[in-house]
Amino acid sequence: MEKKNRITNTSKQDPIIHLVENLAPGGIERSEARGQKELCNSEVLPTKGLQNIKEVLEAFGAVFGDGVEGDPLFRHVTLPAGWKKVATDHSMWSNLVDEKGRKRASIFYKASFYDRDAFIRLSQRYTISSYENDEYAIALDGKEVIHQSQPFEIVDGRPTYESRGQREDEVKKWLDENFPEWNDPSKYWD
Repeated sequence: MEKKNRITNTSKQDPIIHLVENLAPGGIERSEARGQKELCNSEVLPTKGLQNIKEVLEAFGAVFGDGVEGDPLFRHVTLPAGWKKVATDHSMWSNLVDEKGRKRASIFYKASFYDRDAFIRLSQRYTISSYENDEYAIALDGKEVIHQSQPFEIVDGRPTYESRGQREDEVKKWLDENFPEWNDPSKYWD
């Protein structure tokens, strides 16, 4: 497996470099953004979390290589055809998306030298949200609303906590009836 576009192990860099780079205003943010860019352009995934999702990713066509030499946070991975890592608007979070642009996993990478960490977790196709708006709980297929609950109970201009929970339960019941394995990130993609 080709090992290209390596991620800088900031925890092993010269501390003087960190001092100079990070003392300037916005230095830490630039370091994080650089780490996100390196991650998205690399052929590695975080090792933390992979043990729980490796079989699912292999079933979709991912090929796992060795760990990154000198950097236990990452492992070489060839992604399925058309899959890629995409930066989000937060420099510590990126998404693993499939060939159709659907989010398959969330990737956290904090590149800071003083608290470096990374992990990955799979995303399921269908999700529930009661915080997209202040009217309904909704079932989502990616970003598309596929079902909504009865309206929230509103008190003092805001949905009650109890109402949100009840409406989430309504949406969960609908998902359970229509997509019984909706909580399984390996199901319903094709």
